[in-house]
Amino acid sequence: MKKITKENWLKPDFASTIWVCKKKGDTDWHGITNEDRIEEISECSLSEKAPLEMRKLFEVAKALLVYGFLFYPFYNLAFEQLSRLIEEVVSSICKRERFSRNKLKELSFSEKINWLIQSGLIDEKHKGRWMFFWSIRNKACHLKKQRIVPPSMAIDIFHKITDDLNALIDSQ
Repeated sequence: MKKITKENWLKPDFASTIWVCKKKGDTDWHGITNEDRIEEISECSLSEKAPLEMRKLFEVAKALLVYGFLFYPFYNLAFEQLSRLIEEVVSSICKRERFSRNKLKELSFSEKINWLIQSGLIDEKHKGRWMFFWSIRNKACHLKKQRIVPPSMAIDIFHKITDDLNALIDSQ
């Protein structure tokens, strides 16, 4: 793991320099740059219908993905931030659907997700993905050791989570 110093804090983490990509229309592969990462990540945005606090959580996760290029463990922190956002969105939708405050406190996160699936607010065909989101959240909340998430996986899941959260938020 990179040890931050005043000389290297703005240099790519070595772990980031081993990845390659090919831009659309190019025939040659090249080493990933921070600009490549920013381009991949900046395409995502949370629905304007989301409350400001949710959009702030999202932007922190997005920034962590960008800065993961400089300090690799930030990719994992982005996942942890996304897990908080996912839980907040799910709880918010349950509140919107007139769950009482006491009922919401009684339900586990997985029960809330299952209720949203049963009520048709989350498509049944996406159940596996939502249960994966639940597992991300559980691992983030009950962390026993530092996990390392590869950037390509982190960014791919970030895109999927963004699409699914926007679908849920926009379902109002």
